[in-house]
Amino acid sequence: MARSQVQVDVLVIGAGAAGLAAADELARAGRSVLLVEARDRIGGRCLTRRLPGVPAPVELGAEFIHGRPEATLSLLKKAGVAAVDSTRTQLVALDGKLRSVNVFAQAQRVARGKFTGRDVSFDVFLKKKRVPRLTRTLATMMVQGFDAADPRKASAREIVEEWTGGGLGASQPRPWGGYASLLDSLAVPVQLQTVVKRLRWKRGSVEVEGLFRGGPWRAWAPRVVITVPIGVLPSLVKEKRAALSKLESGPVIRVALAFRETQLLWGIVLFTFIVATGLLVGGEGWAVLIPGTSTAIAAAAQSAQGIGFAVPIDVAADIMAQARAKVGTA
Repeated sequence: MARSQVQVDVLVIGAGAAGLAAADELARAGRSVLLVEARDRIGGRCLTRRLPGVPAPVELGAEFIHGRPEATLSLLKKAGVAAVDSTRTQLVALDGKLRSVNVFAQAQRVARGKFTGRDVSFDVFLKKKRVPRLTRTLATMMVQGFDAADPRKASAREIVEEWTGGGLGASQPRPWGGYASLLDSLAVPVQLQTVVKRLRWKRGSVEVEGLFRGGPWRAWAPRVVITVPIGVLPSLVKEKRAALSKLESGPVIRVALAFRETQLLWGIVLFTFIVATGLLVGGEGWAVLIPGTSTAIAAAAQSAQGIGFAVPIDVAADIMAQARAKVGTA
């Protein structure tokens, strides 16, 4: 239980992936660390759920490992967690026919060649490209779903560099057991339900005030590591508010279904149909067959600029009804 005032070598604010990794590294280096988190759980934007009757974890937040990031792969190795590869090929319902398509490869066709000249939005950049309609559609869906960005605002230069610089990788693996299996391996003590309200900083000294389980709480440290989301950071670091206001975070609506029977093909068709026909305007769909089981997890994600963060039950039911009418039931 937290004391009213705590003194440590380093204070880490935010127990998402960055905060957990930072606290773990500092603790290994022999520093005393206090890691605080406003929520009643760790993980931040990673949230792995285990549902009754579903043998595979369902990710409500981050799911993929993009490319081969050294930091992530190193943590996976330390935790003894395998990275499970996934296929890039999907069946896309277009013009009444099913087509086998590598969505990532198709989208990357627009990024061929070195980006030169003045930066523009991806939307403007794409309009200048002479590519097939399918490639244009999938490239837009990639920006909206994979990058969770608005093509009218996203930097074409950044998108091209991301898609051609190895960041996408040959596949999109997932941590076996979900991201929770990795984050839980970072055995760092965490003080949950701790809301930081005020931070006073000067060289060599940081004072923090807030609430711990509703009661007053204070901490002091010579150093602090702040890992809170962009939407929260301006309230803590007022000196950087102007710069931070120019950064955007892409909200996403995510729908996931678990199929009790081996309906992988139907799942791919269903979710690709949802995003390809505009029931979810832009985005991407995918399905995963769980090895050794008859369960398939299918998911779709959509850029949700100004829409919100949840799909009401009646909306999800309507999406399902329209999808069944289009592709039929198995």
